[in-house]
Amino acid sequence: MYITNSTMFPPDYGDFALQCSDGVVCHFPRYLLGYMSGFFRDMFELPRGDDAGPQTVAPLQLTEPSKTIELLLEHMDPKSQRPEIDPDTIVKLLEAAQKYQVPTVFQWYEKQSRVKNIVDYAKLSPEYATGKPPFLVTHPLSALYCAMRFDLPLSGQLALKEIQAYLHAM
Repeated sequence: MYITNSTMFPPDYGDFALQCSDGVVCHFPRYLLGYMSGFFRDMFELPRGDDAGPQTVAPLQLTEPSKTIELLLEHMDPKSQRPEIDPDTIVKLLEAAQKYQVPTVFQWYEKQSRVKNIVDYAKLSPEYATGKPPFLVTHPLSALYCAMRFDLPLSGQLALKEIQAYLHAM
């Protein structure tokens, strides 16, 4: 497999390397990984052995592709703006957030789910003032699937209301 560095998270971006399943290596600050992710916090708290000196550590091998990990790291990085919900990547993002215990991704998703119309969406965050309807409105079945799969009851209730409104309009 050919190994390359991430363009979003290059070597000078952080001191901890994550190698994605497609051979892309993402570098991210160790302290942010430990702060934002229960998985990494627990891993970093494990004893490192008797050697107290600096260690050269090979990149941590991950099972997810770089597209998913880069999206997850965007949500963990306070310098990054949160992207809109993408129907093509949301399930993989939520799966990674669950696996690596990153609650802020679920908080972001739930916040996005509470948006009921384009005006509310634009008020939530000015960069979303694109005139594009929110994910919950355009993809209520996908939103319901995510709610059921990841135990997000509020999102599930709102998705059911959208589906009900659609069925009544028919």
